[in-house]
Amino acid sequence: MKKLVKLVAVISILSTTIGASAIGAEMKKGMHNNMAMSHENMEKMHNNMLAMKQQILSAKQESDPEKQQEIMHRHRKSMIKMMQIMHRRMADKPIEQQIKMAEHHLEMMSNMMPKKGASKMSGNKSTNKHNH
Repeated sequence: MKKLVKLVAVISILSTTIGASAIGAEMKKGMHNNMAMSHENMEKMHNNMLAMKQQILSAKQESDPEKQQEIMHRHRKSMIKMMQIMHRRMADKPIEQQIKMAEHHLEMMSNMMPKKGASKMSGNKSTNKHNH
């Protein structure tokens, strides 16, 4: 009986692991297709994201406000540069792909935005202030 329980547990763990890795691979494939990005470019983007996370961590850990501002200034400049490169590459693609990429970007942005209630959607002024 113990062997049966152990066998069932091992099979469950293996099937979960295999299923999760298959889902992960499918998501990664979907991300490549949706963003029309090569594996090499996806790797570069991942490395840039890690570098940006490190910049933010450095800013959080810095106690000198002037140095914090300097770190954040460099961070903003690198983000702007990355966006310019992305938009330049997008302009070189066929119009159908540009539209698909723009739709994907808007979808990502809308997913990050807080959802508005019905009263806010009808035109009532919001008390939320955003600094852009």
